[in-house]
Amino acid sequence: MNGDDAVLHPTREFKVGQSVYRTGEHAESLYRVESGVFRLVKHTALGRTITLRLVLPGEYFGEDALLEPALVERPGRRSDVLALTRGVVEVLPREPQDPEALWRVTQSMGEQLLRLTREGHYSQSSSTRARVCQFLVRAVGTPLAQQTSPRVWSVFCTHELVAQTVWCTREHVSKVMRELRDEGLISCGYSRVVILDLERMSGEL
Repeated sequence: MNGDDAVLHPTREFKVGQSVYRTGEHAESLYRVESGVFRLVKHTALGRTITLRLVLPGEYFGEDALLEPALVERPGRRSDVLALTRGVVEVLPREPQDPEALWRVTQSMGEQLLRLTREGHYSQSSSTRARVCQFLVRAVGTPLAQQTSPRVWSVFCTHELVAQTVWCTREHVSKVMRELRDEGLISCGYSRVVILDLERMSGEL
């Protein structure tokens, strides 16, 4: 465990799709992912769900808890957080208890912000096909994927999840998936995309 000077913090287990917290709830704690993948989502006025970011093992979320004591208007969580896979999170106090703990949180949030900045730029300057390929390639090596042979990976996701994460419609994602399948880069199953040639797929980025 990556705890603060051997201080034991409680942990919580989550099933796929289970909520960690909802928008508007009181922000009492920070969280660190011990296993699994979690996603922060927002719901638009038109009913669309948008993935703000994915949080991987070792990373922190719930940073709105750091701001809540200073918020007079609209306190509370600013997004929903759902378990994308089965996972475990460590529940941490709102205020890190020592400089080393604060540094770990700061470093994690900085790395996530840098990743979001890169992905945001990529989403504005690349095609839907490239964004879909980027999602699949980046899933490799995370709990979202499983290696089935030296060159083949299964990524556990739906077209809807990919669309919510790369900021486009499900129809566009399905069209890209059909193109990639017809070209022999992937095969598709129920809630799973099998990357048949990771090297060629990476060349799409």
